[in-house]
Amino acid sequence: MGESLEDTIENIKSWGGELGQLCIIEIDGKPIGELSYSIEGDTAYPGWKICDFNY
Repeated sequence: MGESLEDTIENIKSWGGELGQLCIIEIDGKPIGELSYSIEGDTAYPGWKICDFNY
């Protein structure tokens, strides 16, 4: 998004361990699941859950 990898890494590190997010996954405006992540140190832990088995 117009930011170098190094700047992105530094930006994420500046969040001070307060990292985590839960997002709704939508396809054509229909919620079908969720995405979550947490970041610990230099490692990201993503998780995906698809709740609509048609997808």
